[in-house]
Amino acid sequence: SRARPSQGRNSLVLVAGDDPAAPMLWAEVGADGDQVLRRGSSADGPIPATAAERTVLVLPGVDAQIKTVALPAQSEAQARKAAALMFEGALVAAEGVHYAVGAPIDADGTRLVAAMDRARLQAFLDRARSLGADPRQVTVDFLAWPSAPGDIDIVETASSVIVAGGARGGFAIEPAVAPALFGRWLSQTGGQGAPIRLYGGDPGAW
Repeated sequence: SRARPSQGRNSLVLVAGDDPAAPMLWAEVGADGDQVLRRGSSADGPIPATAAERTVLVLPGVDAQIKTVALPAQSEAQARKAAALMFEGALVAAEGVHYAVGAPIDADGTRLVAAMDRARLQAFLDRARSLGADPRQVTVDFLAWPSAPGDIDIVETASSVIVAGGARGGFAIEPAVAPALFGRWLSQTGGQGAPIRLYGGDPGAW
């Protein structure tokens, strides 16, 4: 089936499932980014046809590792090369990993750096393209979550817990181990004292 046309400068947000073969949810967002115009699932019919530069793919955070590092590089290429060293020994061989480097968030060149298995990323991209989309922007769920500046949001779903910390980064992991990891992450990112909002789950566990 052919994709349905999108209007004007609207953007398309695709949300992947836990597996690349799973249906993808989608939302068409207005040019200002504040209004969802329509939404649906690839399981129910074609997704809106949208220009590649305005198509965003949101992946499961459990598939990515995020670090906040100081990378005062002079170019994005230098930053990506340096990023690989930050994850050395933590993932599979570097040639099997895709590294993404965010824009500097302070004068020291602090950036969010993401690492993800290259083959898994490609599988999600291929799935999106099979549905008629060609996303040029890719992020993960806990970075896409709209946390207020300085706040930390904890979102518990049936399969994972998403911890979204804005510029601090975040993580997504199985619910059983999330509270133990949260304390260590909070200490590492200097988030003690930040407002924390919990969506779902048992407040006593945190």
